[in-house]
Amino acid sequence: MNGLAGPVKRLSFRLLSKMPVLLLFLSLAVILVFSVLPVPNRSQAYLSGILVAIMMAILFVHKRMRLADHWVALFRVLSIFLATYLIFRYLVWRAEYTIGGFGVLSLIAGGLLFAAEIYAAGYSLLGFFVSMNPRDRPSAPFPEDESLLPCVDVVVPTYNEPEDILEVTLLGATSIRYPRDRLRVHLLDDGGTDDRCSSPGTGAQARHRRETLQALCGRVGAVYHTRVHNEHAKAGNINAAIAGLTGDLMVIIDADHVPAREFLENTVGFFLGDPLCAIVQTPHSFINPDPVEKNLDILRESPPEPELFQFRIQQGLDGWGSSFFCGSAAIIRRSMLLEIGGIQTDTLTEDVETAMILHARGYHSVFLGKSMVLGLQPETMTSFIAQRIRWAQGPSRSCR
Repeated sequence: MNGLAGPVKRLSFRLLSKMPVLLLFLSLAVILVFSVLPVPNRSQAYLSGILVAIMMAILFVHKRMRLADHWVALFRVLSIFLATYLIFRYLVWRAEYTIGGFGVLSLIAGGLLFAAEIYAAGYSLLGFFVSMNPRDRPSAPFPEDESLLPCVDVVVPTYNEPEDILEVTLLGATSIRYPRDRLRVHLLDDGGTDDRCSSPGTGAQARHRRETLQALCGRVGAVYHTRVHNEHAKAGNINAAIAGLTGDLMVIIDADHVPAREFLENTVGFFLGDPLCAIVQTPHSFINPDPVEKNLDILRESPPEPELFQFRIQQGLDGWGSSFFCGSAAIIRRSMLLEIGGIQTDTLTEDVETAMILHARGYHSVFLGKSMVLGLQPETMTSFIAQRIRWAQGPSRSCR
């Protein structure tokens, strides 16, 4: 393989780093042409078996051998093209040989199943497109000259999290390594708003919460915030505090997430190196199993579900310059966020919507695939399902 390293490296570079989107669609068109060519059933079975065997061999080599990046890139593109051909060929076979001929009911049922398969195939093709050229970034250089460092506000929005959880989060946030005169930590309490404190049903509890969390902030060195109304949930909570902040950058940490001390050392440099950088997102990692992992006892036996998005999909999106803001474990340039009116509130997935609007303005996002924030997953099946439903409905459902 050493003799082929140079040509393969140049080929993979041309295929990925310089590959225009037009070339991708041209490749798909060629694959589609080959997939509609008439092939006898036996030959089709042999060909499909050979292609699947090739992809399994690529997977085996990738897992067993430490390959150079250019070989990994070439094998990834080859696997994507082979899988795309098999998908197209299967759909052609389904349309030609398996639909109709057994009555109206069979035609309707077969057509509905075929429509579902087309949807699944389209979803797979979009996934292939996203993961065509993933980007695995190193940490950004951190300047030694403290005068070059921007001021940073760390905000921790909360609604009903208990004091002990918040104390751990705030202690983690205040322990981040960064010049003390350029770092401030803020607790944004939506459980102690004026509306809740004056409500006959929740007033006593809300007032007690407000007093307790104010005392907590005083102990750990954070700043307590609340607001008048509970509008637009977490997004509204953050937006209510933005105008009162003074930092150039804003770190958003969920109430049950704890950042590592080196969080800013690995991320602030991206903003210094790129004046158009609006978002730096890092992965969400969890220390507890979700209800499915707990009940099946598979926490250490299989990759956690969020890892597929937090690493694979996000790195693929970053390769196209479009990684998403995920609501926590992220840094946002405050001036750019104010320019678009703050965190967006039109949908429940306000983080994705915010990232898309910033991208539309020409601003950049970065995904750093280094786990530096640990959090908690939903511990009950009810909260787990509610979270997934919210994620699924978010892009099309208003939170007003």
